[in-house]
Amino acid sequence: MIASEITRVSVLMAVHNGEAYLPEALDSLLAQTLRDFELVIVDDASTDGTAAVLEAYTARDARVTVVRNEKNSRLAASLNRGLERCRAGLVARADADDVYAPERL
Repeated sequence: MIASEITRVSVLMAVHNGEAYLPEALDSLLAQTLRDFELVIVDDASTDGTAAVLEAYTARDARVTVVRNEKNSRLAASLNRGLERCRAGLVARADADDVYAPERL
């Protein structure tokens, strides 16, 4: 990977059954004034519509990467798995049920 392809910030999120709140959280993250970031999301074996929501966002925005756990691994293990996929030297944490101010990053 060449230097120009490395993002400034990786935003790391883990979600389990977050369908109800996830779109609002993702919309607020993707609307950040800082555009040079990646969003790494670990779907922790959700059983609701979370996977479909994430699939729609990955199709719409190349900054979104989704990792899926086959079984529920809980928050800490999911975040550690996602951290392995983060490319930036700076990692920000996000939760699937939060709405973020436009200048958070």
